[in-house]
Amino acid sequence: MRAVLFVVLLLAAAVPPLAGQSLLFTEAFTSGMTGWTALDDAPTSGGPGAWSVSQGMLTQASNVYTTADEYVNFTGTHIWAGSTQWRDYSYNVQMRSTDDDGIGILFRYKDAKNYYRFIMLQDAANKGPFQRLQKRVNGVFTTLRQSAPAVSIPDNWYSLTADVRGSTITIYVNGVVWGSVVDEDIAAGAVGLMCYANNGGSFDSVMVTDTVHVFAKPGPIPASRSPHLIFASPTGMGIGWNSTTPTAGRVEYGTTPSMGTVWSESAPVYRHEAQLTGLKESTTYYYKVFDNGTPVTDVLTFSTVKPVDADTVTFLAWGDSGVNNATQYSIARLMEKESADFGIHVGDVSQSNGSEYDLTFFTPYRNILARVPVYPCIGNHDTYFDNAQTYLREFSLPYDNPQSTERYYTKRTGGVFSIVMDTNIDFTPASAQYKWLIGALGSAERKRCTWTVVSFHHPAYCEAWPEYAGDVNVRTHLVPVFERYGVDLVLNGHTHAYERGTLGSVTYIITGGGGGGLDVFGRDVDFITVMKLEHHYTRVQMVGDTMTVVARNITSAVIDSFRIVKKLTDVRSEGAHQPPGAFDVSQSYPNPFNPTTRITYTMPYEGHVNIRVFDAIGRIVAELHNAIRPAGRYDAEWKADNPSGVYYCRVETRPVSGLVSANHAVRSMVLVK
Repeated sequence: MRAVLFVVLLLAAAVPPLAGQSLLFTEAFTSGMTGWTALDDAPTSGGPGAWSVSQGMLTQASNVYTTADEYVNFTGTHIWAGSTQWRDYSYNVQMRSTDDDGIGILFRYKDAKNYYRFIMLQDAANKGPFQRLQKRVNGVFTTLRQSAPAVSIPDNWYSLTADVRGSTITIYVNGVVWGSVVDEDIAAGAVGLMCYANNGGSFDSVMVTDTVHVFAKPGPIPASRSPHLIFASPTGMGIGWNSTTPTAGRVEYGTTPSMGTVWSESAPVYRHEAQLTGLKESTTYYYKVFDNGTPVTDVLTFSTVKPVDADTVTFLAWGDSGVNNATQYSIARLMEKESADFGIHVGDVSQSNGSEYDLTFFTPYRNILARVPVYPCIGNHDTYFDNAQTYLREFSLPYDNPQSTERYYTKRTGGVFSIVMDTNIDFTPASAQYKWLIGALGSAERKRCTWTVVSFHHPAYCEAWPEYAGDVNVRTHLVPVFERYGVDLVLNGHTHAYERGTLGSVTYIITGGGGGGLDVFGRDVDFITVMKLEHHYTRVQMVGDTMTVVARNITSAVIDSFRIVKKLTDVRSEGAHQPPGAFDVSQSYPNPFNPTTRITYTMPYEGHVNIRVFDAIGRIVAELHNAIRPAGRYDAEWKADNPSGVYYCRVETRPVSGLVSANHAVRSMVLVK
């Protein structure tokens, strides 16, 4: 969600009645369920009803339904409030359902056997889809009007209105007339809400007025959300937070704990996005957040983005975490102890259906998000509710692509160039995302950086998860691109395990152990050298030309640790653009050596060059180069920080054109200390 593109909502309790209008009743569920009566219809199964108020909204979380004449009555549990003497009124409520079974409103409610209702049901297994306006007289339902739209329960939050005037009843959905009938059986009554076999109902902003008033389609109703960092840059930082009632936000900030600079809002809003500008690069700032003058936080800190030549950059990576359970919180507490410049979440931020990110992200990671920006990927679960529209609304992310979408983007921190992709949508060579990826890999910003990290949800290959061996489209369309452009590290999730391997000079890590249930072993993959069926997170640190990766499990024990060293010095490039006659790799000089030796190689074509050093038992100890070069003659230098012994340097070249054969050569070297 970008700043300024949010909707300020109408919360009934916060808005005075319109001119000339009498407000009979209003409820924003900010102080419990006082005045409401909950009842379950009998005989029931799957119950009892579970009505509760949390984070400023009413929810019903039980799958309760009546077993007698189930598909005639479609009843389960309901809740009502107000006066049974109310006659003519408009009854408005905002609602949301993450279940596809029955949900609706009650009006002119006399008692549990006598009322009108408007019910919506989607589930075909339970006789849906349908929308029905009905009356219940002495326990018997009669349908007054009905329809069967393909989408009977609107996505996300929506509004329902019942306007009752004498014998005329008019129903509105999102401010649009659904239908009108004339019926005189029940002349007066209170208002209510109902669920049939629906454990995902949420309700808010109840308003009853004696003159006509109709809610339009609502924007999102925010839950309370702790401050979190967004839009990090060398000279700026964004801070987002939500309040459950409109407030005028304020942020005090500065380079010392006394702060001294103020950012403030001119009008009350629910969703706050402070944009702090004119900051100093690579500098620690102190800040404190206020709502209507009341502190929301203690004094916190953040750091602006480091320059491209920064000595050290550290980030955390994890995924498949959004389950709101003890395991997720345990991993979060461990990550809180780490010092990092940013975080990468590799998807399934929600491990459910992508409808509730306060429970699965903003609350569990609030202490991390308050001090470092986190850049998430879209996982498959994040799309289930509404094709990731809730995800895109709840996260404020970069959108540096021609499509201005936050589904894929880049971010630079120090010498680390991060590319975040969305593998739930098209990334084949004809797609906009693929063309953007090629442009990002060839960009001047990326070429300034030492390290390139690509993140997305679905791995190319995996050893865990017997029913899933990896994504074929990723193998076909992305793996060759990563090799061609010399990507250093690819981070994935989806598989609930830790896996690591090197394929064609690119290191692949699956870090999908953030909280979801673990997978089991499925198959052996040759290039995957580490596989751990454990909950975990991954810490990646770049210090100059060395990348160190450490993965820790839920007890903080190390389950994997390795280094990649990039050592390339173009000491000379005589004739670099004059194609020599043949591929050639010289013997390293000096040899034996301590601590530095040099390999000279000849490229007969423009191509991808990968130079790696192995120890005597075949383990990679250094990567000296991994990128595309023009034809020419080059030097690669290795400054060894290793024990004495025999080492092997392998030089591999692959032409860009594909019209000539690839080449490789191996030379032995002796390190003496």
